[in-house]
Amino acid sequence: MRRFSIILLLILYSSLSALAQQTYFYRLNGVVTNGIKKAPGFSSGIFVTFSKDICYDSDRDGFYANNGKLTKIVEGTDADQYRGNCYFGNAEYIVSKSRDLINVRCADGIIYVYYRESPLASDTRSTYGNIPRKLSESAPAVPIQQPSDNSFNTPQVIIIEKPSEDKSSRSSHDITCPVCHGTGKCSTCAGRGWKKHDGYSGSVYDCIICHGTGRCTSCYGRGTIRN
Repeated sequence: MRRFSIILLLILYSSLSALAQQTYFYRLNGVVTNGIKKAPGFSSGIFVTFSKDICYDSDRDGFYANNGKLTKIVEGTDADQYRGNCYFGNAEYIVSKSRDLINVRCADGIIYVYYRESPLASDTRSTYGNIPRKLSESAPAVPIQQPSDNSFNTPQVIIIEKPSEDKSSRSSHDITCPVCHGTGKCSTCAGRGWKKHDGYSGSVYDCIICHGTGRCTSCYGRGTIRN
């Protein structure tokens, strides 16, 4: 009977822990340098797990990616601000209240803008594209570059609202990607991220065009390109 009670308690604890943690997937939308936002030119998607007053990069199932953790330091009206030593070095995650958007603000002032979206089947772990890993567990904290308007401790969200997916609301400068025809999927592997070897072996390998992401390499999965 005692053993049964312990098992029930463990199940209850695991269930409560799962409810306390929430994992979302974010796709890189832009890079802000000196106040100017530009298309990234490469693909990056991160899973971020939130638990109480901390967040960390994880895999699809919420398991820690060994890239450091960030602690909430400011709770704002429109966004919350987390700071810590992570993949991006000593950085801040500025998260909109809806958790639809994250601005990753690095010590050098560069901001990576990520939008939340549903992950593809090939999205199983956090990937960073051309962004170098700067995590250093033993390195002392380096002050984040102070904004010129002295709003260091005010959460700064570049875009709180995600752009509408309605085609009529797209910028007149955006046109349907001629490679994927608007699907956002890699045309070589049909968005699967993998292909099979010819012959009888049937072995599977990562698509050599999209490198396993399943996304179109022309529009980076957006379905549109800037005209």
